[in-house]
Amino acid sequence: RHFTWSARGSIDDAYMSFARSHYTAHDPQLVEFLHSECNMVLEHKDGSFMDHLQFGYEYVAAHMPGHSGRVLLLHSIMGLGNNHFPLQREKIPKLRSMLTDTEARHIQAFPSIVRLWGAGSLPRELLGYSKQQLVQLKSLMFHRVLDNEHISLPAEEFWIHLNYQLIHYADFFPAACWSSTSGSDPGLLIFRIYCDELLTLLKRVGKLVAKIEFEPAVRVADIP
Repeated sequence: RHFTWSARGSIDDAYMSFARSHYTAHDPQLVEFLHSECNMVLEHKDGSFMDHLQFGYEYVAAHMPGHSGRVLLLHSIMGLGNNHFPLQREKIPKLRSMLTDTEARHIQAFPSIVRLWGAGSLPRELLGYSKQQLVQLKSLMFHRVLDNEHISLPAEEFWIHLNYQLIHYADFFPAACWSSTSGSDPGLLIFRIYCDELLTLLKRVGKLVAKIEFEPAVRVADIP
């Protein structure tokens, strides 16, 4: 099935109207920094890598009010999943000068949490806790991927950070796969699992602040 031209026009008009009222132009200084001083990779499995970055920025503006979309715009600058590092360590101070302290903490943590969630024991450990245990969490300490420096997120920022991770994973998970439990591309199914784990955890602890709904609902049966 395909959208009719009239339906497509209505969708485009609604998007542009929303964009004008919700999105602000990117900081020119930051854009210049990305283009001239960072080795950004532009390829992405579903199109331009900039489409992926812009998706996160716009989704936060639309569905996670009160939080910075620049975290997802810059989420990979300190390390992609394939261990490509667009930012050199000596340029971190310049990047930080263009960010708030909160943005900087989330951005430097992003590559680490991607790895801890996707290849570590963190999801299983956290999902094994009750709400009463989860609310006692004080902070999470880990290594920064770029240079192995010890960094941390206080508990409240950690829960917000997992909302950013959920939005990030949703961009890899096409709506056509939301209700599928078998016969899916394993490369897509893993993002279904990540999204379900994050939704389950954030709802349990009462920290889901991003508006994100899967219809039909995503569910992995073996999560406690």
